[in-house]
Amino acid sequence: QRPGGDAGGGAGATAYPAGANPDAVPAAPAAQPPAQAQGQVQKAFQTQVDWGGALDAFFGHATTQEQYGELLGAMTPGERKVLEVRMLAPLVKAAYARKPGALPAKRAGVLGGYKSFAEKKGIQWASEAAALEGRGSAFWEALRAHVKRDVRLPEYYRACYEGPIHSYNSGNGEWSAAFDAPSAYLLVHLHHFPDMSPQEAFDALHEELDTLALKRLPDGASAVRCVDIGCGVGTSTFSTARSLGRLNLAGRVTGVDLSDYFVAVAEHLAEARASEFGHGVSVGFLHGDGLDLKSCGFADSSADMVTVSEVTHEMPTVISEALFAEVARVLVPGGVLAFMDLNPAQILKENSVGNLADRIAASNEPYFAEYLALDAVAAMRAAGLDVVEETWPHRAKYPTLESCSLRIIIAKKPVATTLETWTGRWALDRRENWSPYLTCLGVPEAAHEAAAKAPDFHQYEVTESSFFMDHQIPGKGMHLRFTGFFGGDFLVSPYPRPTGTLFGGGDGEKAEPPQWKHTWVDYPKAWRTTMPDLAGPGKTVTLDRELAGPNEIRYTVHVRDEASGEQLVGPCYTYMRRTSSEPPADVARELRERFATGVSRSLAWRQDALDRAGAMILENVPAISAAQAEDHVSPSDFFGASMMMRGAVAFYKACLPGWAAPRSAEETAPPPMRTEGAWEVVPEPKGVGLIIAPWNAPVILSVLPLLAMLAAGNLCVIKPSEAAPATSLLLARLVQRYFADRSVVVAEGGPKVVERLIASPVDHILFTGGGEVARRILALAAPHLTPVSLELGGKSPCFVDRSSAEELETYAAEIVGTKSYFGGQFCQAHDYCL
Repeated sequence: QRPGGDAGGGAGATAYPAGANPDAVPAAPAAQPPAQAQGQVQKAFQTQVDWGGALDAFFGHATTQEQYGELLGAMTPGERKVLEVRMLAPLVKAAYARKPGALPAKRAGVLGGYKSFAEKKGIQWASEAAALEGRGSAFWEALRAHVKRDVRLPEYYRACYEGPIHSYNSGNGEWSAAFDAPSAYLLVHLHHFPDMSPQEAFDALHEELDTLALKRLPDGASAVRCVDIGCGVGTSTFSTARSLGRLNLAGRVTGVDLSDYFVAVAEHLAEARASEFGHGVSVGFLHGDGLDLKSCGFADSSADMVTVSEVTHEMPTVISEALFAEVARVLVPGGVLAFMDLNPAQILKENSVGNLADRIAASNEPYFAEYLALDAVAAMRAAGLDVVEETWPHRAKYPTLESCSLRIIIAKKPVATTLETWTGRWALDRRENWSPYLTCLGVPEAAHEAAAKAPDFHQYEVTESSFFMDHQIPGKGMHLRFTGFFGGDFLVSPYPRPTGTLFGGGDGEKAEPPQWKHTWVDYPKAWRTTMPDLAGPGKTVTLDRELAGPNEIRYTVHVRDEASGEQLVGPCYTYMRRTSSEPPADVARELRERFATGVSRSLAWRQDALDRAGAMILENVPAISAAQAEDHVSPSDFFGASMMMRGAVAFYKACLPGWAAPRSAEETAPPPMRTEGAWEVVPEPKGVGLIIAPWNAPVILSVLPLLAMLAAGNLCVIKPSEAAPATSLLLARLVQRYFADRSVVVAEGGPKVVERLIASPVDHILFTGGGEVARRILALAAPHLTPVSLELGGKSPCFVDRSSAEELETYAAEIVGTKSYFGGQFCQAHDYCL
């Protein structure tokens, strides 16, 4: 017995259900039909002629083997069977052509068999179709004229619209096919859920497809825009609409079909079924071509989900490929294709060559051989889609793909990976091969499961030069917020120990703070963190973070011996899934929570903070000078300014005790209103300050105001100018090093960062810059009544009085020298003379 029970056949050997003409084609010897044919269509075309011996003889013939033996030997059984079907189908067509009445009789017999079986299963085919037809031809023709658009029928479809397809002599271009369609759709899938009613079975099948697709939609979709290509009379369209409502999603589902007859019936049925859809869900239908959705009003990236359900088996391969390309065009990035159709694997395995050739020759599915050879997954990928799931329905009944007559493919249009893709909140999904890493860290084996499964939460915001991360392991009370910087330098890590050792083992916190560095591996998708000695002396841990998709981060850990380069552990994987696209809580909110603890109120804390700010500048003068030179700040040399900083720190520290001390206040109320006791004025810190620094003095006008903020007991956010990127990045790195407690934080970026910080809100803003930007700052601060200090530049005049020639020469030299020294960038650089 050949695969599929090769009791094949052709036009001269088909057994028909009741009502067919058995004399229309020649008879043939009886044989046992295949036992595994599924559903009424496959069973209707079971035949009684065994082509296996004849085909094997042909392919085994010496001439065939001499010419094509190598090619045939390389074919899979499925490819071989498709070839056999293609060879046999023309003969079957020719046999039918010799008997003009054979095909109409066959179609009538098959259709009659369908209807008879349907009635036995509780499908009211006859009465439902009669009820539709009973509306009268005038009603239907008027509705068809209403929905009909000027659509050019593709040649492949014209043959199925004006000629036969399935069991209808005029195919999709006649009312009887449209009236029968609702019942026929129930029939052909009844076998998948035999214990359910026909409608329940249909709903269960399509609900499974809808759910698989809808769960893949990006988070936050407010109104889902769906397109159902080849919708027929709307049964699959209605299913998607019900699924949206079931999942509490709003949206619109638009069915598109080339048959104006089918679209007219769909429009009529939609009125009766509107109550089935949830609140905020609507349904519509368009007479149109799925290969040209633009003519239907669907622009590029205008649909969130496209359904293609049992359409491509009626198409040539080239049309199916073009359809997937059109789907890719119309889907938004991250949008989903829900594909369901007949399963070539089951069909080729469990149906004979004659069965399949007969289906093609009878025009039941005229392009079926091409469909059976279609690699749908490859075609979707060629169209630019990512295939994310291949499966089949009702897996409880069908243990394997080959055992089910349908297949489901879910594909997505890729989302362009940008730095913004990282932004959001992520939760642990799973870890793979994690135990070897834990063992390397010294974590007891008994704690491995807890360490691998403990809830773990990450938040990211990433720029080209740095990343911000909020990391929480609630079960161990761990919560870190920090900024990491990309580049070749090792910096102090905020992690005192590997997080795995929180669950036991390890040596506790290291005597020396761990070091790390971060480098882009595949910008902007992946970067590597290198941590020497993290797993023990000479054992370097590398952690690769990679966006595996728009909603998944994959972490890959390796441990290697630094001396030999040998890989000791890995790869070990952690997968994080996106829970939100919201950015991490802004730093102003973080600092406000810290300020509320009272940490910054003591004089000791303020004195220490001033010392740290001074050390940050005085210990890094060469680096600051180099960064300012890179940003073309004039003068770039920071030595002179650093001396000003040294004096400023000493001044603030000397004055601080007096400034912070309470002062007695005189009683000013009229004598009758006075009360006992004394009055004091106690200086209080405001909370969180925001310093917005200019590009022409990016360091000095960040740090001098910072001294005042810290002396007053405030925490502070510094927003350096984005027009001085090298200096901004250096400040961010220095501040994190000298203020590891995050009492001072640098927020890099442009206007959007400023808007977000002011909206948080903060408690005081100090802005240095021009008047135009100052007006915008004040407008942003006004809704929150945030106090603002403005140090505004402008045109600096120089007044030259009557002078002697010698004095005038001195003045001119000073004016020109000052202008040149500051490169025209600072307020001392005179702009014009009076």
